[in-house]
Amino acid sequence: MDIMKRSLLLGLSLFLLSLPGFAAVTPSETIDAEYMTNGGFSESFAEDVLIQKNRALGRPVEPLYNKSQNFIVKGWNKLRGYIDPGMEEADKLHHDIKLSPAFTDL
Repeated sequence: MDIMKRSLLLGLSLFLLSLPGFAAVTPSETIDAEYMTNGGFSESFAEDVLIQKNRALGRPVEPLYNKSQNFIVKGWNKLRGYIDPGMEEADKLHHDIKLSPAFTDL
């Protein structure tokens, strides 16, 4: 009888371990900005994902977080961007991309 109890316990435990785990998070919630920041991603990454998602769905694009910088920091960043045009700007997704070249591209 002892072997029967063990095999029953082993069978029951294997059955319970083989049950699928049901996630409480849907795929659409995984790209939500609050879920991403709580998951350890930075606010700027969550904002970039939100902007790209809204652009793909045709919704209006608005910044998620307000970035406050004083005029000295803004001026320094513009000077650095002028010296190094390959530098990535913090607001790289907040501008309209124009397909035709203009004199401001120089």
